[in-house]
Amino acid sequence: MRYFFFLTIFIIPIFADDCSEYNEKNNTKYNCDCNETTWQKYYSYMLNCWLPNANLRNVDLKWANLEGAYLVGADLRYSQLVTANLTKANLVNANLVNANLSWANLEDANLKGTDFRYANLENANLKNANLEGANLVNASLVHINLINGNLKDASLFDADLMDANLENANLTDAWLWYANLNEANLKNASLIVADLRYANLVNTNLQDANLTDASLFDAKLMNANLKNANLEGSNLKHADFTGADFDGTLLCGAEIDMEFKLQDWRGVPVWERDCFGICGGDMTITKDKCGVCGGNDEPNTGSCDCKGLPNGNAIIDACGVCGGEGDGSDCNNNGMLDICEGIYGSSLNPITNLTDLNNDGAQNILDVVKLVEKVLKE
Repeated sequence: MRYFFFLTIFIIPIFADDCSEYNEKNNTKYNCDCNETTWQKYYSYMLNCWLPNANLRNVDLKWANLEGAYLVGADLRYSQLVTANLTKANLVNANLVNANLSWANLEDANLKGTDFRYANLENANLKNANLEGANLVNASLVHINLINGNLKDASLFDADLMDANLENANLTDAWLWYANLNEANLKNASLIVADLRYANLVNTNLQDANLTDASLFDAKLMNANLKNANLEGSNLKHADFTGADFDGTLLCGAEIDMEFKLQDWRGVPVWERDCFGICGGDMTITKDKCGVCGGNDEPNTGSCDCKGLPNGNAIIDACGVCGGEGDGSDCNNNGMLDICEGIYGSSLNPITNLTDLNNDGAQNILDVVKLVEKVLKE
C-alpha cells in the first residue's frame, strides 16, 4: 500500500506538468486537472480533458461531453461512446476497436491513424473529420455523415457505408474492397486511385466524383448516378453498370471489356480527348500545319522552321536573316567588317569620330591599333 501511495503522488504531477508544458508550447487550453486518474470526477462534463494514452478500455462514456479532449493514443477498445460529444477531439492513433460510437458527434475531430476496426459508427456525425490513414475495416458506418471528411489512404475493407453521406469527401487511394456503399452519397468526392474492387455501389450517387485511375473491377454499380464523373484511366472490367447513368462521364483511357459494351446503361459518355489532350475538351480546336493546337501556321512554331515550312530546315543566321548564311561579321555585305565601320566610313577614309578604345583619355592612332588587335583575336 505504501508503494501504491508513493507512485500516485508522483504520477499525477508528471501528467499535470506534461499537460502544462504542452499548453504553453502549443497555446492550447487542455484541462490538466482532468486526466487518466481523475476523469471520473468530471464525468460526464469532460471538456478538454488531458487523456493521452489513457486506458479507457470497456469504459462506459455514454453521453459524455469530451469536446476538445486530448485522447492521442488512448485505449478505448469496447468502450461505450453512444451519443458522446467528441467535437474537435484529438484521437490520433487511438484504439477504438469494437467501440460503440453510434450517434456520436465527431465533427472536426482529428482521427488520423485511428483504429476503428469492427466499431459501430452508425448515424455518427464525422463532418470535416480527419480520418487520413484510419483503419475502418469491418466497421459499421450506416447513415454516417462524412461530408468533407478526409479519408485519404483509409482502410475500409468490407466496411458498411450504406446510405452514408460522403459528399465532397477525400477518399484518394482508399482501400474499399467489398465495401457496402449502397445508396451512399459520393457527389463530388475524390476517389482518385481508390481501390473499389468487388464493392457494392448500387444506387450510389457518384455525380461529379473523381475516380481517375480507380479500380472498379467486378464492382456492382447498378442504377448508379455517374453523371459528369471522371473515370479516366479507371478499371471497369467485369463491373455491372446496368441502369447506370453515364451522361457526360469522362471515360478516356478507361479499361473496359465486352460486358461493358453489352450492358444496358444510359447517357452519352465522353471517350475522346481534344487537341490539348483534355478529355471532353473543345473538339472544335484543331492543329495547324505546324502541329500547334489552335495555331495560325506561324513560322518558328511547332514543327515549322523560320520560313513556316513544316519540318523545314531553314534557320535564322547570325545576321538575323531566315535561311541566310551570314556569320555576323559583314551583315550589310559591303566588304567591310561591321566592327570596323565605326572607325572608317564607306570611302575607307579616316573619320574624326574615333572612340577611346584603350581608355587613355585621347582619340588617336593607338585606338586604331587596339581595334585591329581586337579583330585579330576574334
